[in-house]
Amino acid sequence: MSVVPPIGRYLESPFSYVEDVEVSRHPDGVSRGRQFGLGYWNASIALAQMDRKTLGQWDAFLLKYGSAKEVVRLYQPNQCRPVAYKSFAGVNVAGGGPFGGSANLSVRADAFNVSVDQCPSLFELTASDWVGFEINGRFSLHRVMSDVVGNAGGVVSIEVFPAIPARFVAGSIVHFEKPMGEFLIEPGSIQKSKVGRKTALRFSATSQV
Repeated sequence: MSVVPPIGRYLESPFSYVEDVEVSRHPDGVSRGRQFGLGYWNASIALAQMDRKTLGQWDAFLLKYGSAKEVVRLYQPNQCRPVAYKSFAGVNVAGGGPFGGSANLSVRADAFNVSVDQCPSLFELTASDWVGFEINGRFSLHRVMSDVVGNAGGVVSIEVFPAIPARFVAGSIVHFEKPMGEFLIEPGSIQKSKVGRKTALRFSATSQV
């Protein structure tokens, strides 16, 4: 299982995808790359100055879950839904009923291409939007690779990166609102800076496969 951090006002939170790749130049003049292991997300989280109560919540959270002790769930707070939507308020699922930001993985064509149903009619996604997958309490974070518009029946086919782990099969939940991945807070990355009576926090975390 994994947990979500306390509420905070984020100053910045870049998520970068990291791959360990070695590039070598062969005698024939062609450069070739070799990847070692699996890639991962690296998140650098900077929180605005906070009052004593909020700081206390974060101190307790980082004491329990910091330094790679347990898995935490993080999302990109500066882009917590598709850029085409300021919010999902008033947006309905195709066929009726409010859309809460989650849908259903209906077809998994391969590790990068899936079809998702139970979306709004003509659901719009833009390259670089975030999307998350969930099944049995496990989460995985990905980005949309190209602009796409779903059909009138609420089905959208998307290409994502990185590869979706095999555990996320048809029937998994697909999150477009605050899509999350599983991270470990990096040991020694937690920093505090005090200005007046308030304190700001910064830490980094690495995603789990």
